[in-house]
Amino acid sequence: MASRKRTEITVQTDELLIIRRGDSSVRAWCMDCSAEVRMIPASEAVALAGIDMAGILKMVASGDVHWVQGGTCAPLICLKSLVAKLTARSPEPQ
Repeated sequence: MASRKRTEITVQTDELLIIRRGDSSVRAWCMDCSAEVRMIPASEAVALAGIDMAGILKMVASGDVHWVQGGTCAPLICLKSLVAKLTARSPEPQ
């Protein structure tokens, strides 16, 4: 009886996201991160995340994504927390 040999190959991939646009981000203090971070308008967070405003607001309400009230009354989203949330929810490659 012939024995079978099994070879298993594991591949690890890394992803780097670089965002280059007209920079509408501002540096501001994020109370939840306890650090000065980049904050982006909610409309840009929607475009970056690829979800609708309701999805962004749900992340904010759950505390997964941090925000501050901007000077123009428009909420600013903490880019650090948004990227962390998007990275955590992205599916693992198989």
